[in-house]
Amino acid sequence: MKKIRWVAIALILLLSAGLLVGCDEALLEEMLEGQGFDEAHWEELEAEMEALEAYMEQALGTLSPEERQAFEDRLTEKMDARFGDLEAEMDERMAAVEASIEARLDAGEITEEEAFGLMMQAVVEMFLEMLEIMEDLVPYLQETLQELFQEFDLDVPPFVGIQPGEILIVMTIDEPLARVNYEAYQLDQAPIVRDGRTLVPLRFVGEAMGAAVSWNPDDWTVTYTTPETQILLTIDDPVAYVNGEPVEIDVAPTIVNGRTLVPVRFVSEAMGFQVDWISATRQVVISGTI
Repeated sequence: MKKIRWVAIALILLLSAGLLVGCDEALLEEMLEGQGFDEAHWEELEAEMEALEAYMEQALGTLSPEERQAFEDRLTEKMDARFGDLEAEMDERMAAVEASIEARLDAGEITEEEAFGLMMQAVVEMFLEMLEIMEDLVPYLQETLQELFQEFDLDVPPFVGIQPGEILIVMTIDEPLARVNYEAYQLDQAPIVRDGRTLVPLRFVGEAMGAAVSWNPDDWTVTYTTPETQILLTIDDPVAYVNGEPVEIDVAPTIVNGRTLVPVRFVSEAMGFQVDWISATRQVVISGTI
């Protein structure tokens, strides 16, 4: 988890993996389903926590090493106050369960098969408790990060939770660092503003939105293809084609430093995505579902 000791996150993910050691995973899955465990919900919560970490990393990019360390210390302090005793409590409870089962097995009260079943049941109960902890952890982390951003005077847009299939793309004018679902990507060419319109690297933005991207050097055309939409653009031509229909665009695609840039709003909205502009940070934000 990089440099930050995310106490509760590390506990939940590591314990959940540790509980599986020595277990019959097929049986565990069957028992969990019998108790109403929703695996898809579990995976959504894990994905949202990972997105929260990446969101925080994005926000801390402007801090000095000393400021970053101070932020991390304050976060650890808050996490310890809320979840610091959790790991020891669960370890103690699991040790007590194991000791009780072993004592009954040694006394001949239960068979080895029954002992295994009791142990599996204990694992299921703890797994379900972890799901509840995760449900509490996600909003707590969101609130805590916003408090710390204010404490450290960081102007950070609110966190947007990412669900499976959703895409959030953030690019900053004249900055070669972009993020997809808060994960960082280095661009060959930074986005620019021309004639009041934002242009972005053609391949990066297209592939981030799930399109197949092709470039034809013979006629200088760019094609974006999805199951529903095909967009054809030509360098320096203010007319594009969406599913074969001509559409006038405010600014034509262009080539800068050997890289092709396309109008972000036109391309994104033609593929069904929403585009927002954050003037304070000079960022363009693309959101939608693939």
